[in-house]
Amino acid sequence: MDTLNVVFARQVFSAVAAIVADMLIPGGRETLEKTGLLKSTKSSLDDRILKIEAARANLSEALEAIDELKGEAQRNQAALAELRRTLVQREEEKGQLDAKLSELRALTEISASTVQDVFRVPTRASIWAERVIGFVIGVAASVAASFVYSAFV
Repeated sequence: MDTLNVVFARQVFSAVAAIVADMLIPGGRETLEKTGLLKSTKSSLDDRILKIEAARANLSEALEAIDELKGEAQRNQAALAELRRTLVQREEEKGQLDAKLSELRALTEISASTVQDVFRVPTRASIWAERVIGFVIGVAASVAASFVYSAFV
């Protein structure tokens, strides 16, 4: 719109200058046209029409570009909203996986002795103690069997 205001102001200036020149300067309008201070009204009008048409074409191109940018901005906003939803889902999944990881870490920190106590896995010392006790009981049973045999025979 500023271009149209400038064009209009030039037209008004040219008209006022022509009127003033006709009144004050001998040869008025022709002298100003020869010096280049005042353009011919016909060529000036044609130039203004061409400029207005060019401005109109530029304006329509600018409006098309704005519409394209608006569409692209809307697509970008939709993509951003989808990315935000995905991010929220991933953060929830991460929280769940962190909880599972902490449970697994707690399981790995259980010592071997705790596992042996829970499952009653015999230690090396308890195995040897059972063997010694079994041997002693076996010797005692053998001695008892010898006494019983000698009593009946």
